[in-house]
Amino acid sequence: LSSEDLRRADLAGARCAGANLTDADLRKANLKDADFSGAKLRNADLRKVYGRGVNMEGADLSEADLAKAELSDARLVDAQLSGTRLAKANLHTASLTGADLSRSDARGASFHKADLTGVNLTNADLRAANFSDASLVGADLTGADVRAAYLGDADLTGATLPDGQTYEPGMSLDAYRVSRQPMPPMPPMP
Repeated sequence: LSSEDLRRADLAGARCAGANLTDADLRKANLKDADFSGAKLRNADLRKVYGRGVNMEGADLSEADLAKAELSDARLVDAQLSGTRLAKANLHTASLTGADLSRSDARGASFHKADLTGVNLTNADLRAANFSDASLVGADLTGADVRAAYLGDADLTGATLPDGQTYEPGMSLDAYRVSRQPMPPMPPMP
């Protein structure tokens, strides 16, 4: 399925574990509750995909385009997302534990109530992203751009901040120019 044109395909509930979809075009595809665990989606076009509840645990999504994707309740545990475009994606309540999002572009993305425990966010562009009520325990944000991102209600216990400091409870985040106002979370699509 590498380089396949699957635009608008209905893959809801599909079992695609371990599939090779490198360079595939899945724009606006329905991936609701599908299993793409361990799949290779490197450089795939997943813009505006509907992937509520999709399982992409251990999948390789390096350099993929997930702009404006609906990924609420998605399972992206240990997924490779380095260099991935997640601008304005909705990852409400998604599980990204141990995922690699280094160098990703997640401007304006919603990680409301998401689990980002131990996530690698080094050199990621997180401007205006919403992390309200998210877990960033032990996450690495070294070199990340968090300007205008909302981190106020996030659990940053043991997280490495953009300048390499380890977050301590009560520590001010003003130096990182984060937003003081919570952004309204994107409601998950039905």
